[in-house]
Amino acid sequence: AMEFESLCWQREITEKNLSIDTAIISESSIRAFRAHSVYNTSLSQLVYAITDMTRFSQWADGIIEARLLEKIAPTHQICYFISRVPFPLKARDAVVQQEIEWCTDPLSVKIQVSAVSDWLPSNPRYIRMQQIYAEWHLVPIGDISVALTYQAHVDPEGYIPEWIINSLLCGGPKNTLRNLHQLNFDQVCA
Repeated sequence: AMEFESLCWQREITEKNLSIDTAIISESSIRAFRAHSVYNTSLSQLVYAITDMTRFSQWADGIIEARLLEKIAPTHQICYFISRVPFPLKARDAVVQQEIEWCTDPLSVKIQVSAVSDWLPSNPRYIRMQQIYAEWHLVPIGDISVALTYQAHVDPEGYIPEWIINSLLCGGPKNTLRNLHQLNFDQVCA
């Protein structure tokens, strides 16, 4: 597991209801990111939205396909996704496990995402991402909104110019959290 708390974060973007920080990871040329926003929905609806692979590609930036491979337990699932990178680079794919941890006192949810590449044979059409670690932290504010922090360190593998990686580093999470605001949460859990 990645110790996001111990990283030295630097603010990159501050907008109304959205902030993004990045941090240097000592053993990697790619920085980690942390994105934060507040959503007007319930905790359970937001957890459902984030872990529902049928709609994931509608709001997760750069994801062209996402699907559930196996539901191991109500709080543990294996997912597959394909993400695009700028032309002419080869699209990336990934197999990840999502583990949902409900904490009480105070109430919060942590969704941990990590690569489990060997779950599925690799496809020569894509470059398989081996190093993915992400956490979604959800903390309810009263009954009607949830503070969301999404932090991750992802190595896209293969050659990608650093300026592309760094532009995706803030742009990706910014678009992802913005798009998530557009979801109709009442429909999501219908």
